[in-house]
Amino acid sequence: MPRPRRGATLILVLVIVAVLGVLAAGSFFAALHEEQIGSAAIVRARALAAAEHAAYATLSAQRWRSAWITGPPVRQVASESEQLAGRATATTHVWALTPFSALVVAEGVAGLPPRDARRRVSLLVSLKQPRMPAAAAIAVDGLSVVSGSSITGGLGAGVGDCLTPDSDIAAVSVPPGVAIDTAGCTPLSCLRAARVVRDTVLAARAETSDEFGQVDRSFLATVGRSFVPGSDLSPAPVIDASGACDANAPANFGDPLRVLGPDSPCAAFFPLVHAEGDLRLTGGAGQGMLVVDGNLTLLAGARFTGVLLVRGNVRFEDRARLDGIVVANRVSLAGASEIHYSACVVDLASRSGARPLLEATHSWAEMF
Repeated sequence: MPRPRRGATLILVLVIVAVLGVLAAGSFFAALHEEQIGSAAIVRARALAAAEHAAYATLSAQRWRSAWITGPPVRQVASESEQLAGRATATTHVWALTPFSALVVAEGVAGLPPRDARRRVSLLVSLKQPRMPAAAAIAVDGLSVVSGSSITGGLGAGVGDCLTPDSDIAAVSVPPGVAIDTAGCTPLSCLRAARVVRDTVLAARAETSDEFGQVDRSFLATVGRSFVPGSDLSPAPVIDASGACDANAPANFGDPLRVLGPDSPCAAFFPLVHAEGDLRLTGGAGQGMLVVDGNLTLLAGARFTGVLLVRGNVRFEDRARLDGIVVANRVSLAGASEIHYSACVVDLASRSGARPLLEATHSWAEMF
């Protein structure tokens, strides 16, 4: 009688157990591998999200700064880093390419070594500058030109690099029914223009003081350099130790008169300044854009080249002069003060208030 083969059964059971163990181990390692792949994908997604957030946030009015585009082009103008949720870090670099375009490069980093991830994206943006109305002085509530003062529309000789006279530009614009005080002048001799001396259309539009094409006044006030109410400045160009124009000097509003020489490093500096209340310019010369929430006063021969956007009243006294445009509630000139419109000056000054907008095509790229 044959004996039972219990040893063969044991071997078979051990083989089955081994096979099950291998299958279980394989399933475990497969699950672990999938978990690692999933974790890595999440970390990569966080890095990409951080880079995209940083890039698009840079284009907002709260992050964008007019000083980035007031200097020479083809240079890096800003580099900022921030910590984000999910242990992510974003670093943004802004490059000024031309007066009308910029490049934003953002890199996001997420996770911890050795399982961290990096993603970099770039945004090519167009710089859309504000479009100013065409009149030397726009006053909503009233205009006064006395004591040998004058306002010139499209006949001005310009200043600096802008020496070509304009044409068909009104000297002033006030709403219908608003009086113009020209005391001490023969009728309208203080207002000079090629054709239209007084335009009643621009000042009558509510959006004239706040909407400038694709740029509004709130954007300009947010991105500009701020001054506290009641500031009293005598604008003058300032250079730093390296001989470059010092954009951080409070009273540096550029060099429209080339007081530092024909190759002045501040000649192309047109800052955008926001005054949160009243502002006074006493003597000196400056250029760019002034966005004033209160009243603005220019006296003691103060000269400004560019754009004045004033919520309150503007007073020119003691031979003060503006080359460009002023938009205000009320404008008054006394003491042989002058306003000369210049489309070229307005264009150069308005560039500092340009708003970054994505290019219509090929604006976004993931670099790695």
